[in-house]
Amino acid sequence: MAIALGWIFNWCGVQIQHFSSVSNFINFAVNWGHSPKKRNIFIAIYYGLLWCSCKAKNEVVFNKVYISSLKMADSVVTMDKIAYSDGQTKPNRTEPMG
Repeated sequence: MAIALGWIFNWCGVQIQHFSSVSNFINFAVNWGHSPKKRNIFIAIYYGLLWCSCKAKNEVVFNKVYISSLKMADSVVTMDKIAYSDGQTKPNRTEPMG
C-alpha cells in the first residue's frame, strides 16, 4: 500500500506522509487543506485507497492473487473518475490540490 499511497499523494500534489495507524491516515485527510470541496475529493480518494487496499488483501488471502500497487492506485483513479462523471466538477490533476 505504501507505493500506491505515494503514487496517490503525488497525483494529488500532496507531500508524502507516513502514518502509524488507519485513524491517523483518516485524520490527515479530514483535516487536510482549506477548501471544503477539495477536502471532500481528497477524503473520497483516501477512502477509495482504503477500499482498494482491503480488496487487494482479500484477493491474496482468498484467491492467492497478488494485486500490484500500481493496479491498486489505478483502481483508485478509476473510482475517482467514475464518482465525478455524473456532471460534478472534476478536480484538476495538473495543479496541486492544496
